[in-house]
Amino acid sequence: MTQGELSPALFLDRDGIINIDTGFVNKKEDFIFQDSIFELCRYFKAKGFKLVVITNQSGIGRGLFTLEDFHQLNNWMMKRFEEEHCHLDLVMASTLDPNNTDASTYEKRHRKPLPGMLTSASEVLHLDLEESVLIGDRYSDIQAGYSAGLKKLFLVHPEASHSDEHESLKSISDCLVRLKELIP
Repeated sequence: MTQGELSPALFLDRDGIINIDTGFVNKKEDFIFQDSIFELCRYFKAKGFKLVVITNQSGIGRGLFTLEDFHQLNNWMMKRFEEEHCHLDLVMASTLDPNNTDASTYEKRHRKPLPGMLTSASEVLHLDLEESVLIGDRYSDIQAGYSAGLKKLFLVHPEASHSDEHESLKSISDCLVRLKELIP
């Protein structure tokens, strides 16, 4: 890649995509990796994609756990990805409590469903958002990707349905199979 050339990214939500969402996960003993997540990430690394985690962590803003708790868990998670040979290029988190009416415009813009984390990641890593892929488990993830200009949006949820904006799949394994068809 030459200087100035843009890279595609695989954007991943954390709770619900990387790990099973049991609600405000903030300790490694409560962090259970999803089946096939490392295989999926290795596949995209081999295709030249950057790996970017975008996660709403309102438990910090709500006072349920601390920023230090998040950093400890994040460092442990990143180490596990390294051990699995799929380096995470960037992790971005919004710590905003969605009920905080005093939050700055910047803070609000960086909480999904708004696209701030994706556009900021694009600036930092020089990403081609149109060629990037987003996988999330909530419609707020899909809305953020759509607003940032992504075309390949995947909602992984057992009860989700397709729309014109995204495809829906029941598991990370199903998502990997589908993405191998689209990005061989």
